[in-house]
Amino acid sequence: MNKSMIFLLVMTIALIAVAYFRSGDFTLVAEGFGNGWKMGWQILPLLVIAFTMAGMVQVAIPTELTAKWIGTESGARGLLLASTLGAVTPGGPMTSFPIVAALWKAGADIAPISAFIFSWSIIGVHRVIIWEMPLMGPKFTFSRLAAGILFPPILGLLTKMIYNLLK
Repeated sequence: MNKSMIFLLVMTIALIAVAYFRSGDFTLVAEGFGNGWKMGWQILPLLVIAFTMAGMVQVAIPTELTAKWIGTESGARGLLLASTLGAVTPGGPMTSFPIVAALWKAGADIAPISAFIFSWSIIGVHRVIIWEMPLMGPKFTFSRLAAGILFPPILGLLTKMIYNLLK
């Protein structure tokens, strides 16, 4: 068990205790387990697809290609490519992070990987089209995108600097 799993386990046990003491019996605990299982079954197909895709990224894309395009020697090209890929990667973290992990294992450098994550978070074209543009309007959307589009490559480089300092 790693630290993340231990933390989640402790938090889960604490929430089970809170639910138990709120109801005085196991009614809310059972309801919580039921809700959790229902959500789990709803996202299970997405998880299977996302992890299968991540596994296919690892075997379908040669490590030499990953290293060339987003590896340590990729420079600005790698940062821009990863930023673009992050911006157009649809879905939530269950989709994008398995891809990120697969690219990392395939030899991608930390700067492009970070740029990918920042771009996915800041730009997220699918969210812009589905949510932001209709709800906030084009003026706001284009202003925010213009302000944020430069940050993923810069933050990717900054992440790499900090990562190297922590070694």
